[in-house]
Amino acid sequence: LAALIRWLDGARRSTLVVLGVTTILAYFGHVMPWFCFGLCAIALLLQDARRWRRGLWAALAMLPSVGFAVAAYVEERKDRSYFKNGEGLSALAGTWHDFPSLVKEFPGRVLELFPGNLDRKLLIVATLTMAALLVWSRVQRRQDDDGVTARRIKLLLIVLGLTYCLLPYQITKPMAWWYVSPRVPSMMAVLIALAPSLRMDRWWQRAAMLPIVVCSVILPIKLATLYRDFSRRNAPFMQLVSETPRGSAVLVVVRGMMRGPGSEELSGDAASSGPVYWHFSSWPMALHGGYDPYIFDQGIPIQPKFKLRQPGWANTDSFELRQAPLFDYYIVRTVGDESLAREPSLKVVDRIGEWVLFKRIHALTDEP
Repeated sequence: LAALIRWLDGARRSTLVVLGVTTILAYFGHVMPWFCFGLCAIALLLQDARRWRRGLWAALAMLPSVGFAVAAYVEERKDRSYFKNGEGLSALAGTWHDFPSLVKEFPGRVLELFPGNLDRKLLIVATLTMAALLVWSRVQRRQDDDGVTARRIKLLLIVLGLTYCLLPYQITKPMAWWYVSPRVPSMMAVLIALAPSLRMDRWWQRAAMLPIVVCSVILPIKLATLYRDFSRRNAPFMQLVSETPRGSAVLVVVRGMMRGPGSEELSGDAASSGPVYWHFSSWPMALHGGYDPYIFDQGIPIQPKFKLRQPGWANTDSFELRQAPLFDYYIVRTVGDESLAREPSLKVVDRIGEWVLFKRIHALTDEP
């Protein structure tokens, strides 16, 4: 958006290169921000329709990313690695939240990151500071402010606001895409923070930003602490993963962790509190190759040529070996259950904390 606005305001042609490259990077980064950027770009070009020549050049710079999207859609209609539940976008179906719910959930979509109320308090401080600065900018308007920036921000917020209201909460057809519209408020928050237009030449004017500076220091420190604690708690599991041979078929049994209460990663927003343990089974394949029984199959180019027998995903609390008899190794969170240690077909390779690495040394029979 910055490159597009600079170009519309008369920047040099090198800005078009930046615009084209960043648009392509946005598309390959994730289709959601690219889609929202496209809507905002169309609105800005229509707003500055009088400078249609610059608008045309900007459209041409952004066109390659559209070409990539069209090519991916055409290829997807053939491969069906992502559109698994319908024939293209014509079969779009999903669930939507009503307007009061969207308004109520908006703050949590902006900043609900971890347990406790710290993230909420930081959001309140930042919101009050921005509101005060916005009022200040209306009382003490800058002499060099022609109102163009304010009109653009207002337009972009309207576009993203409508997008937030109109997009589904989740898409069920033609693909499975969860948590769609809740991704928009965080984009809107950035634009809201840019709304105040003030000159801050003196120290006491700059001091008004002190609460924002404090929040920007506290938040990453808190996040870094949580990441460090997560790494410490899961170091035994990662150590056992490192002991599995490259290319082996490994089943991870995360007993009591998929939906267990009191997760350290549980945030105040239930929609964004998906346990990270859902992906524990992917670590052996990610680090050492081999076979992942629960690989995410929505749009991922890696497709298994064969599938081993396995228990249902997120249903391994009552795991029995005969539910998955053909794996080479089993990494199991025991939580007091030592039944697998007594299984004659398995050998304990290593045990660290609650985690045990088993190797299958004999073929299993169907006999109990």
